[in-house]
Amino acid sequence: MRWRSIGQTSFGTDLNEDKSKSLEGTGSKRKRHSGIQISFITQICGGETFCIAMNDTNQLIGWGSAFYGELGAEDGIQGSTMNEEYQVICAKPHVLFPSSLLRWQRVACGWHHSGFLYAWGSNTYGQVGPFPPDPKSNSKLPNCVFTPNLVALPVAVIQVSAGFGHSMLLDQSHRLWTWGRNWYGELGLGEAFRDIKSVQTPQLVERTESQPIQLIAAGYAHSAAISLEFGQLYTFGWGLYHQLGHGTTENRHELTRIEAFDGIFDHQGSPLRIKTVACGMWHTAACTSSGDLYTWGWNQDGQLGHEAKASKLSPCVVSSQNPATQESLENVKDVVCGGRHTTALCKDGQVFHWGLQPSSNVKGVRAIASGHSNAYILPINKN
Repeated sequence: MRWRSIGQTSFGTDLNEDKSKSLEGTGSKRKRHSGIQISFITQICGGETFCIAMNDTNQLIGWGSAFYGELGAEDGIQGSTMNEEYQVICAKPHVLFPSSLLRWQRVACGWHHSGFLYAWGSNTYGQVGPFPPDPKSNSKLPNCVFTPNLVALPVAVIQVSAGFGHSMLLDQSHRLWTWGRNWYGELGLGEAFRDIKSVQTPQLVERTESQPIQLIAAGYAHSAAISLEFGQLYTFGWGLYHQLGHGTTENRHELTRIEAFDGIFDHQGSPLRIKTVACGMWHTAACTSSGDLYTWGWNQDGQLGHEAKASKLSPCVVSSQNPATQESLENVKDVVCGGRHTTALCKDGQVFHWGLQPSSNVKGVRAIASGHSNAYILPINKN
C-alpha cells in the first residue's frame, strides 16, 4: 500500500480547520508539487484511481486517472492527456473546472455555500442525477457527466456521501435523502422501492423525519447512518458478507439499528455513542465517542484488524494492541474504509492501516481519506 491522498461519482463545503502548507505522500518518496498552488489544503478524498483535494480558496484540485469524468474533461490541462475513450490522466495536480464561478465547501460531493448540490461522474445508475450523457460519452463509457450539474433539491445540503452506484445526503434538518442504484436496498427507501432497481432523483427517507441523522456513509452496496439524538448506528443494503452487522446475511431495505451495541457503555459509564462510521466493499468500521474502534463483515484480507481472518457477523472491538507492530491503538477519532482495507486515525496524529496491501503506520497526521485501493493522509501543519 502506498500512502496517497472516492467512488465513481465525484461531488464537491467551508472547512474551518487548520491549513496545511503542503500535501505530501508518506511513502518512501515525498515530493512537493510545483506549477500550481496546492498549499493550504483543507480536505482530501480518494477515488479508485484518482484524488481530489480542496484548498482554502474553495477550489477543487484533482490528479490521477479518471474514466468517468471525475476529473472533468476540459482542454488544456497541464500535464494531462485524454485518450480516445476519454480517460483523463493527470500526472500533476490541477484546478478542476477553472472557468466555474462556484466555490466548493466540501469534497466527496460538491455543493455551493448556499447549500446547493452539484454532481458529476459516472451516471450509470442515476447516482449523479437526471442528466443526459455528456456528448463526449461513447459506447464504452456511456452515461458520463463531465461537468458539475446542479441537483434540484427543495432543501439545503449539509453533508453528502457517494458509494459505488448510489448517493446520499443530509439536509439542514438532518433528514436523509438517497438516489442511484437500489439493487440491495442500499437507498433505505423501504418495501415500496424493493423492486425499483435505480432512482435518478433524490428521495427522502421518510423515517428520518422523526429520527434525525448526524452522519452518513455509503459503501459499495450498503449504507450506514448515525442518529443525531442518541448516536445509534443504522445500516441497510447488501448483507451477504455480514457487513450490516445484524448477525445475518439478509439484505435490509430500511434503516435497521445494530442491536449489538445495546448494553455497551463508554469509559464514563454512559450508553455507547457511535461517532464515525465508514463502509468498505464488504466490511464496515465505526469508532465510538470514547475512542474504541469496532469492525465487522468480510475479513479475508485482514481488513477488520483482528488477528484471525474469520469474518465477523456483528461488531467486534479492535484490540488496543496492534498484533503486527505491538503499538497501541487507542483514542481513535476517525476511520475510513477502502474496498478491502481500513485506516484509523488516533487523537495523537498516529495512523494505523491494515487489510489488503498493508503498510507501515505513520505519525503527524490530521486527516485521512480512502479510495478503493489507496489510502491518503493530510499531514499536520508545521510552521
